[in-house]
Amino acid sequence: MKSGGRGLAPRLLVGAAIVLLALGGCSSSGSQTVAPKGTPVLTVGERELGRAEFERYLQREVGVEAGSIDPQAEKELYEEFYAEVLLARAAERAGFRVDTAALEAEIARLEGLRPPGSAEELKREARRRLLAQLYLEQVLAAEVTVEPEDVTARLGRPERHRRRDFIVYRQIAVGSEKEAKEVYRRVVRGKESFDAVARELSLTPDRGAIQQVPLAGLPDPVAGVLERLPEGKISRPVKVGDLVYLFEVDARNRESDPGRVRQRQEIEQRLLSEALETLRRQRLVQLAEEEGVRPPALPPPPEEP
Repeated sequence: MKSGGRGLAPRLLVGAAIVLLALGGCSSSGSQTVAPKGTPVLTVGERELGRAEFERYLQREVGVEAGSIDPQAEKELYEEFYAEVLLARAAERAGFRVDTAALEAEIARLEGLRPPGSAEELKREARRRLLAQLYLEQVLAAEVTVEPEDVTARLGRPERHRRRDFIVYRQIAVGSEKEAKEVYRRVVRGKESFDAVARELSLTPDRGAIQQVPLAGLPDPVAGVLERLPEGKISRPVKVGDLVYLFEVDARNRESDPGRVRQRQEIEQRLLSEALETLRRQRLVQLAEEEGVRPPALPPPPEEP
């Protein structure tokens, strides 16, 4: 069954990556130089979008003023501004309408950021942002799917099952096999409390306190014993290094993500986001051609680690 891409679009509207770009000054080739103050930035349809509108966009998305960030980063943010304009224009042509309540909420958000500009300018920019978001969510995201085999391929091979198990146990460590046999007699045949005997005799710092650790974090001899020991049972003495141990298994907590369901969901969302960004870039080229303008010169997306 294919997975669809609805609900992913807001994360692609100049998110954390753009903030990092502005702060870090990442570079890309081919970006258009931002127009000097006092000249139009670009013209889409019948509207000219001036420098002041771009500066308000900068403050809205990054929280900084133009000229206070790396020039290359500013150019790339300009390209994202341009992309938003094209997407909003496409939404208008497709007949999308912005919900009144959503528009009021977005205006209130923008007012909280205190960007310069009149109330009418804020309303226009809030509407543009919401229209671009609608186009991403209702047009582009609807076209994006991810196949289960793509998720499996990205997921990779699982580790050995034991290495994803957690064990809840107590331990007693003594200095000799003779002492260990006496401890075993007391807790198994004498029915004394494992916890009480551990507090009395154990040489380990935990003094028999209950512990929960992944089996992968234990020495192989210990992990092997605990892996086979049933819940509620006590092991026979096991020599590990200079000490002799007895273990009592309280519970066995299987992997926190059985069947790797959570991992699959995370990877599926990542693949959907990547596919949506690829489609967004392709569609922006088409939209620019329809408007008779150049396409946005967006920097390449970050590579998957």
